[in-house]
Amino acid sequence: MRKMLPAILATGFLAVLIWLLVSLAARTSRGTSGMPLYSAYRFDPYGSAALAQFLRESPGSPDVTLLTHPIIPNNAHGVLINLNLPYHTGMLENYSISPHYNPPLLHWIVAGNTLIDFTQNATDLTNHFKLRIEGLVGTPSPASDRKSGKSKQSKHSGTPGKSGNSGKSTKKPSGHPDRPHKIIPPRKLPKWITFMQRGDNPNKLTKWLHNIPWNAAGSAQLPASRRKLQLLAPAYIYVPPHDQHWHILAKMKSGPVAVERRLGKGRVIIIGSTWPALNGGIAQAGNLDFLLHLIGRRPVILNQWSLGVGDNFTILQLLRQFGLLPAVLELILLLVAFAWSRRGYPPASATGSGAMARSSVEHIAILGRLYEYSLDEWQILERVRREIFHRLATALHCRPDQVPLQACKQTEAFQRALEHITDQLQAVDNDLRKSSRESDRHKSARHRLLADLMTQSWQLAKEIQHGRHPERGASANH
Repeated sequence: MRKMLPAILATGFLAVLIWLLVSLAARTSRGTSGMPLYSAYRFDPYGSAALAQFLRESPGSPDVTLLTHPIIPNNAHGVLINLNLPYHTGMLENYSISPHYNPPLLHWIVAGNTLIDFTQNATDLTNHFKLRIEGLVGTPSPASDRKSGKSKQSKHSGTPGKSGNSGKSTKKPSGHPDRPHKIIPPRKLPKWITFMQRGDNPNKLTKWLHNIPWNAAGSAQLPASRRKLQLLAPAYIYVPPHDQHWHILAKMKSGPVAVERRLGKGRVIIIGSTWPALNGGIAQAGNLDFLLHLIGRRPVILNQWSLGVGDNFTILQLLRQFGLLPAVLELILLLVAFAWSRRGYPPASATGSGAMARSSVEHIAILGRLYEYSLDEWQILERVRREIFHRLATALHCRPDQVPLQACKQTEAFQRALEHITDQLQAVDNDLRKSSRESDRHKSARHRLLADLMTQSWQLAKEIQHGRHPERGASANH
């Protein structure tokens, strides 16, 4: 058991290490067992799996990456597609700082990348650019204000002013460039989401669908049916009058539903409905042509983190990030080499005398007894001599006939012990040559001497393997 202890420890350590790496590398989800709305892992009408699969498999398509971390990788470039959940005002956790949008994402866009933000809500991004959103979350629409008897508001202004006793407005409109609009917290999902069940035909949503022409360079070459953008319950995006950077891609009578602007070398595109990118709407009207026009042939990053699907950083990613994988592999190889080098060599005993195991003693006794009954005296002597020199040759890593030559390179204690064994074997040989007739008592004494020499050779071989050569003065017992 002591011989196998290093190998057992090394194997156990490797097993624990492999189990730890595999368990920590397992994908963990921030969401529940059901994939959230708009996720690329969802295949019903409210998922975006069709967009991801189409971009991956179409000829000459760009690379598609699912962003499952809160930070965009430093080497990532291309088009970031973000689908905002209903009543969700954030985007990437580490980029959103209320009430303003954190600059790192904007710097990523300025460097030559594109952000396509599908939203029906007021978000931190729209707040940063001082845009007013009239959709699921945002300021009340002009129609609702007229029904409630409040004062009218301009088409490009914010929320209506509050009338006092004098009939004058005492409150600035919420769409003022220096003031973000008010976020109205929701109480339940909109009807157009709860109305549709998994696997239903998108035509059931006709009540909330709108076909809107879209304008972009090169779109005139497409048929009229494919130059229409189909949106589901779109939100209106109002731009401050003095802001001339925004270009309207699509609009309805009530206001723009898709706008675009340059930001450094990149672009920011805001679309007031997620329907063009979802499974249920990507094939409707000209939605797919519209998306392909915006994406082009650049790599695509689908943001899954803000939807609730993400991978935690694992130990493998940390090792790879800091370049520690070679060090870990070298450590494993060293442990395996150490265990292999110790294989078959038990540690020294506490007393240092190299006490022989009981099984080895019994083996020698049984072997001697078999020799005694099956062989004559000369054969026994020859077998014992051959076994002794074979053991010593194995310990010295040489052939049996080279044992005397190798003994000159060992310590004096080893040389004396080997000389003692050799002399005893020669004495037995001389004794056999002189006596033709001898008593059983004399034979038994000689057999005990040969057994004792076998034991001494076994102990000497073990001491050679452990680098210990104590002086031995075993005496012959005739």
